[in-house]
Amino acid sequence: MTKETQEYIHNSLTKIAEHTLQMLEAKAVLTEAEQVLKDDVEQILSYSEAHYKPNESDGFFSVLRLHRDDFEHQGYDASNVTDDQMQRIADKIGEANMESFWCGVDFHAEDKKLLCTF
Repeated sequence: MTKETQEYIHNSLTKIAEHTLQMLEAKAVLTEAEQVLKDDVEQILSYSEAHYKPNESDGFFSVLRLHRDDFEHQGYDASNVTDDQMQRIADKIGEANMESFWCGVDFHAEDKKLLCTF
């Protein structure tokens, strides 16, 4: 599947989710099934916003992103962690990984002969 197709599908599904959420939020009272649907759609949109980033033409490529789901994947409950706490954790992980990052850049550049020194 091409990146254009992936982006088209993502954008289409996002629009459907947003319209569904708007429709549900317009109702004064939700049935139990509607509330479950609303909660699921909100979770999908939140996850998508945190994890989906189309390739941008600014020249940068993502190396690592942190999400509460990453903690849950490792068996921790991150539901009470604030955004500020998440940012501090992400900053510390980023700082700790910088040496490894530069070693990886050097390794892959040398391995693939991407860089020429003059």
